[in-house]
Amino acid sequence: MLQLDLKTLSVAIRFLWAKSPEQRAAVDLDNGHPLLRECIGPNTRRAILYQEYVKGISATGMQPNYGFEGQLNACWTHKMTRTEIELIRSAGFLVSVIHGRHDTIAEIYYARRLAKKPHLVARMIELHGGHLVSHERTEEGQG
Repeated sequence: MLQLDLKTLSVAIRFLWAKSPEQRAAVDLDNGHPLLRECIGPNTRRAILYQEYVKGISATGMQPNYGFEGQLNACWTHKMTRTEIELIRSAGFLVSVIHGRHDTIAEIYYARRLAKKPHLVARMIELHGGHLVSHERTEEGQG
């Protein structure tokens, strides 16, 4: 069952209202995780990621609403069909479900449930981080 808290709902609404790369980057980085306050040289991790996001969004354009709807579904349910799981499994890939323990957007419960799918044969990797754990802990996520 899908459970939404006020913070998650607020992020979703702000995401829909974001009309510029700067607004979208601000929403993406508004998870309040302490890792974003860490300094890397003279800048915080948040400031560095903000610049990367604005640059990336400016280069590729804003995500259309139907893309956002798909992203919401992925974040809030981590749902995959049996056919999708079978396709990945049959390709012989090693699968890792990587998730931030402090993610306020996508609940870790769904990632754990996905990793336990009997036909997927995936390992669950929980890292110290939030929704942007792939950017926050790049080296750990690749291991």
